[in-house]
Amino acid sequence: MTHDLWYHDIIMKVTDRLKKAIRDSGLSDRNLGFQSDVNRLSIGRFMRGQTGLSLEQLDKLAAFLGLELKPKSTAKKGRGY
Repeated sequence: MTHDLWYHDIIMKVTDRLKKAIRDSGLSDRNLGFQSDVNRLSIGRFMRGQTGLSLEQLDKLAAFLGLELKPKSTAKKGRGY
C-alpha cells in the first residue's frame, strides 16, 4: 500500500469514528459547537461530508467527546510515518 493510500485509510477511520461519536452524543450541531468551541456550521458541513475539519477543530471535538488517537497494539513498528 502506498503512503497516500495508507494515509487516506487512517484519516477515513478517524473521521468515521469522530462522526459516530458526534451522532452518539445526541447533541445538535449548535450545542456541540458551543460546548466544544468549534463552529457549528463547520460541524454540520463535516457531518454531511462537504468538508473536512482542521486539526485544531478535530482536537477540540475529540477532547470534548473523550476520544484519543493512539496506535493499535497490533500496529507494525518502524513504518517511518
